[in-house]
Amino acid sequence: MDAQQAALNNMLAGTIEVLERQVDQTLVELEKVSKDEDELAALRRRRIAEMKKTQTEKQEKIERGHGDLKNVNDVKEFFANCKKTDTVVCLLTGQNTESVQLLRLKLTKLAKIYFTTLFVEASSERVPYLFENMQFNRSRLPSIAVIKRNICVGYLYEVAGNELNVLEKRLSENGALDPQDKEQSEQRARPAKPQPTKTIRGRNYDDSDDDY
Repeated sequence: MDAQQAALNNMLAGTIEVLERQVDQTLVELEKVSKDEDELAALRRRRIAEMKKTQTEKQEKIERGHGDLKNVNDVKEFFANCKKTDTVVCLLTGQNTESVQLLRLKLTKLAKIYFTTLFVEASSERVPYLFENMQFNRSRLPSIAVIKRNICVGYLYEVAGNELNVLEKRLSENGALDPQDKEQSEQRARPAKPQPTKTIRGRNYDDSDDDY
């Protein structure tokens, strides 16, 4: 083998070695991309499953009366609601006065914001046994009971004249409201950010057809 042939063989061997390294690197990158795609696909499946679960839970809460001020018509219904929901805000009312009507409107607004909490109203006229069972002083109506995990943890008195923000603060201080509910409500209320316009670089298009 002459020197020229040997040089060609060496060059060819070197070229093949470089190509092999490039192929190996490409395979490594493709494998990484494949793994990334598999991870993204798995993440997407988990996210979809979580969204479906959240939607199912939300629908179940809607069916139980979450998102509105629900009237309780008997004691059995009241305790069933308390067992199914971790946090219940119960408006205790007597006569249907103007102040009670205003209080209903405020609690209805809060119910739409704080979806996790169940807001209900119990009237001493419709469910008198409930007031007797709770040993509640009817002279202090209207009032609000905060119930957590089926246990009454406190009462809010003199609530009829409270402004919405004051009522919200008092309920929050008693652990009746989840701050995450308000954050999510505010996020939904924000207008969507406009998407940036994509510019295709390269050819400039003219509205005129004069060039054709």
